[in-house]
Amino acid sequence: MKRNGFSLLELVVAMGMTVFLGFGVATLLRSQQTTVSRLKDAASMYQIAKRLEEAAGRPDVLIFSALHGKTAGSKELQKCLGQGNGAPCTLVQASKQKGLELILPVATSDAGNSAQRDKNTIAGTQDFPVSYTLDGQKCSNTAQPSAACVLKAYAYFWASCPADLRQVPTFTGGSGGFSGECAQADAIHVRIHVVYEPTGAPSHLSGYQLPSVPADAVFYTNVASKTMSATGAISTSTSLIPLPASTSFVCPVNYILTQVADGKPTCACLYPFEELKSAFTTICISHEQKCGFNTRYRGTDAKGNIICQPITCTVQNLGSSCGIGGWIQKVSYTGCAPDTCVFGQDGGGCSTQITCTGSVVCCYDTSAP
Repeated sequence: MKRNGFSLLELVVAMGMTVFLGFGVATLLRSQQTTVSRLKDAASMYQIAKRLEEAAGRPDVLIFSALHGKTAGSKELQKCLGQGNGAPCTLVQASKQKGLELILPVATSDAGNSAQRDKNTIAGTQDFPVSYTLDGQKCSNTAQPSAACVLKAYAYFWASCPADLRQVPTFTGGSGGFSGECAQADAIHVRIHVVYEPTGAPSHLSGYQLPSVPADAVFYTNVASKTMSATGAISTSTSLIPLPASTSFVCPVNYILTQVADGKPTCACLYPFEELKSAFTTICISHEQKCGFNTRYRGTDAKGNIICQPITCTVQNLGSSCGIGGWIQKVSYTGCAPDTCVFGQDGGGCSTQITCTGSVVCCYDTSAP
């Protein structure tokens, strides 16, 4: 028996196929959305790491972190900046990097305020980590972060000694071996590691995994033993770092002291320099000193020139991986378009073909800085 040109059997079959296809489409769309969400979260982690690296290259951040940090890494950094009461800098091997609290400077009058210091601490150590949400917001309570604070930002550093007579040789046990210590380091090297470490994460993040930035296989030469590599360090010459003994009022590199009011200096970034701002920090650089297309910032040399490392970026499909050493720079996603079911008096059918449009920009270092 037919009704309006369709038999009852045809209607039942058509409805069954529509329900089946709808279920399949919904499942595929959920899977696709999960993939895109994870890619965007990975890209967000890279942006957090990038902003932290910008701060790690600021001379005023380094000296403030050394003088006002509460961890052993700050004490070691003091020694390497010649501020260790005569104790030499000994942290001169990349494999022995030490955790460091990275702290944005505050007014001298607030330097001893622990609450203000904690607020301005943007990367921490294993004992005192700094947490972030997946959308890049720093969590205010680092001791007991909320369930949304699933990212941890760590900073590590080591130093390199000068290659001249400023070296301070130390001989131990009569062996005559040179220890590599120095009275003051020639450069400070800081590395940032942003890691997905959920603690009591929300249910929708159950089983969720994101690779670290940089990936563990790049950050460590041996992941099992946590032996660190030197890859991706932000290097700053100590000649640019303002030391407390040098002057009563010290401005960050390239800034000019314009006035002192109520005992506080005012520093300005004036032509031919301009300020480059991010969510965490501000630096003053020359118009010609910006890292150009297909390069990324890696620090500052002894002449005040920024170090730009060449990178190569490629566009890949959403389902592709950037691989070891690569990072996600950008995610583009316009959605999925499922084919429709078509039925007529002579029958019809449904196609399970679904077209999803999107891409991922993967970038890689092409040479050492």
